[in-house]
Amino acid sequence: MWSVNLQHFLDASGSTATTPPEARELADHFGAIVAAVTLDFTGKLVEIDAVTCRNTKVANCNGKIVACLGDELTSVDWYCDKCDDSGLITGWEDTLWDCTEEALADEMPSESVHGSDFTGSG
Repeated sequence: MWSVNLQHFLDASGSTATTPPEARELADHFGAIVAAVTLDFTGKLVEIDAVTCRNTKVANCNGKIVACLGDELTSVDWYCDKCDDSGLITGWEDTLWDCTEEALADEMPSESVHGSDFTGSG
């Protein structure tokens, strides 16, 4: 089981620009899981078609990653639907992969509903 803190892949400015290539590849893999889950932000399981399993112990595993927000909304729990690869991602808040603001903005009613034209009187 993986236990990953995305902060460990970032420099002081929150970038992976100075991260070694192999570590950046891992960061992008786990970051893509976080992005998919936080963009959904429902707390439900998300099947992530764009992220495939990286389990090197299982030859040619082509499983999909399934993930969700953890119980306290501070972690992302994930697993492969074909093999036993799984993990927990922390330290994702306010990183370049955190899409919660975008997800929450999509949930807000449009500005016209809250504008001065809305009186409810028809």
